[in-house]
Amino acid sequence: MKNIAVLLLLLIIASCNQRTEEITQEQEQNSIIEEVTVTAVESDLKCHMCPGYILIQKGDEIDTMKTGSWGKPSDHIYFQKDNRHYIAFPGGYFSGGTSETSIKILSVNEADYLETVFDTTVSDRYFGDLQLRLRSFDFYPPDTLLFSGYTELYNEQDESKEIKDSISELMIIDLN
Repeated sequence: MKNIAVLLLLLIIASCNQRTEEITQEQEQNSIIEEVTVTAVESDLKCHMCPGYILIQKGDEIDTMKTGSWGKPSDHIYFQKDNRHYIAFPGGYFSGGTSETSIKILSVNEADYLETVFDTTVSDRYFGDLQLRLRSFDFYPPDTLLFSGYTELYNEQDESKEIKDSISELMIIDLN
């Protein structure tokens, strides 16, 4: 009889322990992400290649990213998709008559905190001295890029420009 009572007691303890583990796992799955604060800070240096700073604070931790130019940080967009949190850094750069459009998206979720989940750049393309393909895109959170482009023909006699063709294309970003 004593043996049966001990076995029952062990079974009750084991089942209670298992139920506690299930509740703990369920709470972890349903836990809400800690609040993330994103702050842009300008640098004291104002040179062309001098970046600004993006401070990303989650709980007591603060991470710093150097980004932008002329001492100013790049723009950022904080957004959610499917209960996941992201920060997008759309940007652009113009040098030597050619422009670039870029976007970098970072995760701020527990499993992949500050990992890049998407990164792309498009730039203009010269076909010759008198023909240029201009390309860019716009980001529409949470997951849409609208690419556009056109070919520009330059007439050096009267210094006029003519648009030869244009194209637009929509892209949905897979953030998983």
